[in-house]
Amino acid sequence: MTSEIFEKWLRKLNNSMRFDDRKIAMILDNFSGHPNLNLSHIKLFFLPPNTTSMTQPIDSGIIKNLKHHYSRFLVRKRLLAVDSDTGFKLDLLQALDWLKKSWDNVTPTTIKHCYQHVGFKDLPATEETSAPDTSIWSSAEEAGLVSDGLSFEDFVALDNGVAIGLGASGRKIDDILNSPHSPSDDDVDIENDGNKYPLIIHVP
Repeated sequence: MTSEIFEKWLRKLNNSMRFDDRKIAMILDNFSGHPNLNLSHIKLFFLPPNTTSMTQPIDSGIIKNLKHHYSRFLVRKRLLAVDSDTGFKLDLLQALDWLKKSWDNVTPTTIKHCYQHVGFKDLPATEETSAPDTSIWSSAEEAGLVSDGLSFEDFVALDNGVAIGLGASGRKIDDILNSPHSPSDDDVDIENDGNKYPLIIHVP
């Protein structure tokens, strides 16, 4: 994300709000790619520095709840593969389908509770939300698929520290887009820990 990309998106959203005769407030963190713009139908509010982990509802529980639901699909698939001749196979299309279904299982009550948790107290009170059913984890333990001492919560959080972006600057992105060489699928590599791995996605 660059400030240019974000500003373009923000102005497009502002035009949409103006067309619908609506005004909205948008809460942003202090990421350098978030410019402070004076818009007609969007009021920008910036969080205090170094408060992301305490004030952003998505970080405080919504993503965790989504990952709970997704992990249940993953464990169930692994259990079914135990008695399968083909073994465990997962393609991109199925992963996206699981993600869609997992998001559908994140309830409005859960989202509202996460907002209340970080201080949005004017919202109507909601009951405490329970974590998704983890009984399938017991089945995985009985099948010998789980390392000793690994809880379902630990399994869900395994990728919390994994980098999910390259952090390319705007100039690097421009260099890539304007490069005269357009790599084929066979040329694309992912660099990780100093090694290169071919990017192969099997779609049925």
